[in-house]
Amino acid sequence: DSEDSIRTNTIIFLGKIAGKLKPSVRDKVLVSAFVRGVNDPFPAARLAGLRATSACSAYISESDVCLKILPSVVTCLIDPSSNSVREAAF
Repeated sequence: DSEDSIRTNTIIFLGKIAGKLKPSVRDKVLVSAFVRGVNDPFPAARLAGLRATSACSAYISESDVCLKILPSVVTCLIDPSSNSVREAAF
């Protein structure tokens, strides 16, 4: 979406309902949505993506963490625009 706040709130919403989703839906949706959030140009969306990933870690496979999530999270460690994003990535 072109609206920063809609992208951010979508990530937050997915993080909150993750436990209620069917496992097959959860496997398809969560990782891609959270990685998109972590790579978003809007700092609040990056922060939401990092926090949602952390909150939903029980639903994410180890291979998805290593292959899909960590490469995006590592770049947040040097985020030039937000100290909060850097702290959440650490």
